[in-house]
Amino acid sequence: DLLTILTIIEDTQEKLRMKSIELLDVMNEIEETIESIDDSLERCILRARYLQCKKWEQICVELNYSWRQIHRLHSNILKKIA
Repeated sequence: DLLTILTIIEDTQEKLRMKSIELLDVMNEIEETIESIDDSLERCILRARYLQCKKWEQICVELNYSWRQIHRLHSNILKKIA
């Protein structure tokens, strides 16, 4: 019936709202971690990948680095912050 459907919709909306809040918290943690890094190139790589959701190829082109260089840098960054 209509009441059941409305209840399901409201429950789903609340779940989505809670997930959105969780996602924002995670994104804030990621941003804080990125901000703690001294090197601006390293910050740029992490922001592009994890906050802007860019593909590796796009990051390579934008920063004028090879795929191998970007992955080496990324690996080194992760070792630093782990």
